[in-house]
Amino acid sequence: MNTNLTVRQIAKKTGVSTATVSRVLNNRPGISDEARQAVLSAVNSSGYRNLRGSSSSSILRIAILYAGSGTSVTLRGYDADLATGIYASAGERQAQLSILNLSQKKADETFTQFFLRNHIDGVVLRVFEFSRQVAVQIASEGFPCVVASERYDEEKVSFVDYDSRPGMARAMDHLAEIGHRRIGFASSLCQGDEDTDHRDRRNAYLEGLKRNGLEFDERLILETTSSRQGGASAVDQFIALENPPTAIIFANPPPTIGGIMRALNLGINVPGKLSIVGYDNSDMRHSIHPSYSAVCQDAEKIGYMAASAVLDRIIDRTLSPAHIVVPTFFEANETTSSVEIK
Repeated sequence: MNTNLTVRQIAKKTGVSTATVSRVLNNRPGISDEARQAVLSAVNSSGYRNLRGSSSSSILRIAILYAGSGTSVTLRGYDADLATGIYASAGERQAQLSILNLSQKKADETFTQFFLRNHIDGVVLRVFEFSRQVAVQIASEGFPCVVASERYDEEKVSFVDYDSRPGMARAMDHLAEIGHRRIGFASSLCQGDEDTDHRDRRNAYLEGLKRNGLEFDERLILETTSSRQGGASAVDQFIALENPPTAIIFANPPPTIGGIMRALNLGINVPGKLSIVGYDNSDMRHSIHPSYSAVCQDAEKIGYMAASAVLDRIIDRTLSPAHIVVPTFFEANETTSSVEIK
């Protein structure tokens, strides 16, 4: 990374005037698309940084960017854990950390211009719903960016994500091994809106049914909100079936807790009458009683690795895109047991 790169040097590199470079960096009108592209490409490949107003050129500045989340961001649950990991990595590298919202971006500026305007050197990106393409656009510009908690087939997009399939596969095998033949699955997203990780959870459930010789029953798959109330509602719907499941897997932490609480409030013995497996982003599974069996992931670790990856790519622009996938694991605790004999 050349932290001392100047506007004059970019002009010499691209064959345009210093005035043109300045106009591009400040998103001024009257610049051809060709000149604009040439300048921004040189900026990103050479590691130009907007140091105007900065007290030190040695301090790197990264941001968490939320794409597709509207004008407000609520840091709780998974995203709070993710941000904690990002903050820890930035602190270890003595980098500054900011939070950006995509609504702050002007319609006529590129992502590179947006980030430079905000004195940002690299970005940890969180995508939601239909904002996946934002990562592809940033990658095409060459600005240092790593997506946290989502995967891409596009080679240029850097990402750090979990693979839920190993943990979910072990959870399904565990339930089958202790005698469960009817296993419910409560997903928190509509199928059309699922990210890759949630789609993996659903597919691993379906594959687990086949692998263990269990009959598929569409009534044992429910879609609910990612909340405690959603988990409670799922339990109500499952136990109302003529032939209810003896075990339920929840695809997110809040519904897991809501489901356990609802079952206990109804006087259902967990795990004697109903076994429950949930998801856990950190150590939530041990914060309630009974401690719940879970497919486990560490959101702080994902955040830490994503921030470290983007900081590495700010310093060395020749590094290949990061494609990091961390497997989940299954932990059996107090909410799963053999099927109760009637």
